[in-house]
Amino acid sequence: MKLTRNNREAFEEMVEQVAYLSMDAAKKGIPYSLYINILSMNRVPFIHQAEGKGEKHLGNTLELLARIQGGTFTVPFENMLNQIILKEPLATDVIQGGMNLPDYDYYYSLFEHKGSRVHHLQTDRAQEEGVAADGSFA
Repeated sequence: MKLTRNNREAFEEMVEQVAYLSMDAAKKGIPYSLYINILSMNRVPFIHQAEGKGEKHLGNTLELLARIQGGTFTVPFENMLNQIILKEPLATDVIQGGMNLPDYDYYYSLFEHKGSRVHHLQTDRAQEEGVAADGSFA
């Protein structure tokens, strides 16, 4: 079987996992923000939800996740990571979803050098089938 980079099921599975983590964070009162390397016309060239917590923030997150679509235009993941490191306040914990390539280790080390712990949300399907073509989350 040929593995494709546009696997809708893997993308949807990743979105579901992010939704679950968001619901858990909201339930526990943990603030979080969301970055998605899908092209945006806002201040930053990728989708970004500013840090917040609680039920209202969760509602905004779930609405955002419901609107994104796999196969849309993406921003190179390295570009998004670089911009987050240079211009955004860093969180205590960073959870990365989607493909995790060795090329990204440099950026993760920068997060860690600045005091963030990096975790990888990874499914076998997302890694094998290249869900990053549809959007990676950081």
